Amino acid sequence: MHKGLEQQLVEHWPTWFNTGGDIRHTAMPRGFTHDDGKKKMILAELNPS
Repeated sequence: MHKGLEQQLVEHWPTWFNTGGDIRHTAMPRGFTHDDGKKKMILAELNPS
């Protein structure tokens, strides 16, 4: 996933996406390991009109 979009998600939902967590408890320190396929849907959720 594009790092800018990843950062927006982490800032918007910090308790869901704990990228600073312990790798033994969560895979989020690796970041999002998928493409931006749902980018429009994610941005719509982050920035509702």
